[in-house]
Amino acid sequence: MHILILPSSYPNKLNRVCGIFVKEQAQALASLGHKTGLVYVSQYTIAECLKVNFFIGLTKERQTQVLNYIFTLPVIKKFNILNYFLRNIIYKILLKKYIKENGKPDLVHVHHFILGPIALWLKQKYQIPYLVTEHSSRFVEKAVSPLKLKIAQKVFSHSNANIAVSKDFRDFLQKQFKTEFFYIPNLVNTDFFTPSLSKKESKEYVFLNVGFL
Repeated sequence: MHILILPSSYPNKLNRVCGIFVKEQAQALASLGHKTGLVYVSQYTIAECLKVNFFIGLTKERQTQVLNYIFTLPVIKKFNILNYFLRNIIYKILLKKYIKENGKPDLVHVHHFILGPIALWLKQKYQIPYLVTEHSSRFVEKAVSPLKLKIAQKVFSHSNANIAVSKDFRDFLQKQFKTEFFYIPNLVNTDFFTPSLSKKESKEYVFLNVGFL
C-alpha cells in the first residue's frame, strides 16, 4: 500500500522531538513494506530561519525508507490569515508534484485536523481516501475557536476513519463531534523500552509521568 502522511509538526533543527511520534509511525509503516511518503510545510519566523540557517524552499530526502517532501516557509507574525493562505497554496503545489513523481497514494493519513481541508481537497480531486489521527488536548481544554471547531467537524465527518490516541480522548471526541473514533495509541519502541516479564512485590507504588520529554 502507498501511504502519504500529512503531519502538523515534524522534527526540525529547532526542536528534534517535535512531532517525533509521526516520524516513528512513518518509519514503522515503511518497515512493514508499505510505500511511505510525507509532505510537510514547516513555518518559521524569519528570525528562526536565520537562527539555525534553515534552507528556505523544498527539501526532498529519504529517511529510513520514508520519502520526505519538506518545504520551509517563512511566516510574518500577526498575519495568520495570509500565512494560512500561502501554506495551503504551497501544500497543493507540493502534493501535485509528489503525485506526479511518485504516483497517487492509496491512503492519506492526516495528523491533527488542521490539515484536514488539504486531505479533503485531495479526496475530492484525486478520489484518495483519508483518515485523521487527532492528538490535540485543546479540544478537552475548550481552547479551540468556534471557526476551527467547524473545520474539525467537516474534516472528521468526511474522513474514512478517525483515530484518537487515548481511550478517554476517543470517548470525548465521539461525544463532541457525533462521529466514530477508534483508539490507537502512539508507538513505543520495545527494543528500547522492554516491558518486564515479572512483577515485583512491593507496597510502594511508583508512578512516572513524562510530558514533552
